[in-house]
Amino acid sequence: MNLRTSLLLTGVLAVSLSACSDDDDTSPRSGLSGISELQAGSYLVSVGDTAAPQTGRYYADDAGNRLLLIQDDDEKAQALYRQTADGDWVATPENSADDVAVLLSHRLTALDTGLADLSGDYIAELPDGTAANFTLGTDGQITAITGGCQVGGSISESSLPDTFDVSLTLTACGDLTGSLSGHAFVGGDFDPPHIRLLTTAGDSLVELWAFAD
Repeated sequence: MNLRTSLLLTGVLAVSLSACSDDDDTSPRSGLSGISELQAGSYLVSVGDTAAPQTGRYYADDAGNRLLLIQDDDEKAQALYRQTADGDWVATPENSADDVAVLLSHRLTALDTGLADLSGDYIAELPDGTAANFTLGTDGQITAITGGCQVGGSISESSLPDTFDVSLTLTACGDLTGSLSGHAFVGGDFDPPHIRLLTTAGDSLVELWAFAD
């Protein structure tokens, strides 16, 4: 059993997440045009300045949808860039760089991972040390297991390789109470039985690593 779990916050959440959907006065920045566009696939990438490059992960489908996740040396998410089929890029947080050049890329072999492969019991730990347990069903439903902090929601198939779409509802989890949506990543060092969940709350990234219990 691997109990190495962490909940990582990028940015500052000034209000509880339950208030973010309607009242947040910050939002991801759109209209970006200087992001490198790779062909369909899943990649490890090096991006940015050649003098001080950053690592990241890049996901693209055949319809023109793309995700670029930039992270630090500890694999903490620093910025998320999303492109839809209409060609527009959106960056979170909004002060992320306007132009991101992919310096090096290594294409990964896509995994044949379905929801049934991810099913099971998971545990995550909040910054204050509180554990949150949940069950992921073969249908993608996330059900909270008894405890103070309740994590529920769903994970569904995505057109992007090695990713899933995720919707989370957190109850009695302190400042993390509320609804979030984003992406779940598998593949490479994100292989099951651990899942990387990356969601957005206004102009902040909320990152959750969940490990099999």
